[in-house]
Amino acid sequence: MNKTSLSAALLALACHAASAVVIPVSEDTYVSPSGVIAKGFGKGNFMQLSGDGAAALVRFDVADYAGLIQPANVSSARLVFHLSNVKKAGNLTVRAVTSEWTEAAQGNRPGPALNAAALYTIPANAVIEDQYAIVDVTAQVKQWLTTPASDFGLAVTCGPATNVQIATKEGVTTGHPAWLEIESHPVTGNDQIAAGVDAAKLGDGTVSNAEFAFLNGVLSPIQTQINTVTSNADGKVSKAGDTMTGPLVVNSDIKLGSEGQHQAAAADEKLRFLRGNVTWQMVGTSTITNISQVGQGYTVTNTSGNDFTVTFTTPFPEAPTVTSNYFIEPNSMASHAIKNLSATGFTFSALNQQSTHHVRFIVAGPR
Repeated sequence: MNKTSLSAALLALACHAASAVVIPVSEDTYVSPSGVIAKGFGKGNFMQLSGDGAAALVRFDVADYAGLIQPANVSSARLVFHLSNVKKAGNLTVRAVTSEWTEAAQGNRPGPALNAAALYTIPANAVIEDQYAIVDVTAQVKQWLTTPASDFGLAVTCGPATNVQIATKEGVTTGHPAWLEIESHPVTGNDQIAAGVDAAKLGDGTVSNAEFAFLNGVLSPIQTQINTVTSNADGKVSKAGDTMTGPLVVNSDIKLGSEGQHQAAAADEKLRFLRGNVTWQMVGTSTITNISQVGQGYTVTNTSGNDFTVTFTTPFPEAPTVTSNYFIEPNSMASHAIKNLSATGFTFSALNQQSTHHVRFIVAGPR
């Protein structure tokens, strides 16, 4: 089970209206016109469609929801993907993938098999740069929920004269990753409770992310029971108005996470910030003393000569963006360049001027 995909799913609108689930893409890569997935394709900022044999592959792990979403209750399912670049428009065809594949290809490997029958064809005049394509895949999603072993994802194919790029989950600067929307009719009574969720699991805190996601929309049939069970669970969890008498236990897999798993797939970019103020004194033109810092999440050292190194306590997944200014007391602003910027930190150099110096910076990068 892909817990990241399950955690990132948005379950809402579940009172007496339809339930909506938004599932982010878990894997995406593409097949070249020669029928090959190359080693680096799964890490690219886009999936390239250019000619017969090319295919963009996306997977959402819908099989993980089998038993949580009943196929008969699914009213609609839509594939949404972003056309980040259109050099030559052509018809695009969405098909079901029928064999295994992975974006983490080690060397070149053949692309997976595709169903000959098209689920949907997007005409060339609707293939427009920086627009979203929305495709109805209701029947295919129902099949995956009924037969989870058949879930190998979807493929977008094109004709010989087409040259189109589809955004990937890695290409946050060039487009928006694909997602899958599933709407289902509400159910009532005991059908709302995922298999295996009982008073004991609610009491000792062992309900899984998937089970919590399923229970998220339940408002009336079991709310009273949940309140009673949680308020009598040795103080581990309490309903509103009760007094906590014991420890609050939260499973390690129930968390926001470093990748923002609980945000919708099309939400804003998930960023981490830190700020710093480094102060030191220059005695003469070569002696640096009284180094101090303000802010958390980094350390600073005078590594050599007039060079300072800022090291992030927790490295970023990639090199972040740094904005800084250099102030020399009493009222002088000096320009300087950040050097050696990486996921782990950066360096800057002090000027040879006897005074108190300050470098103030703000760092923003992906979580």
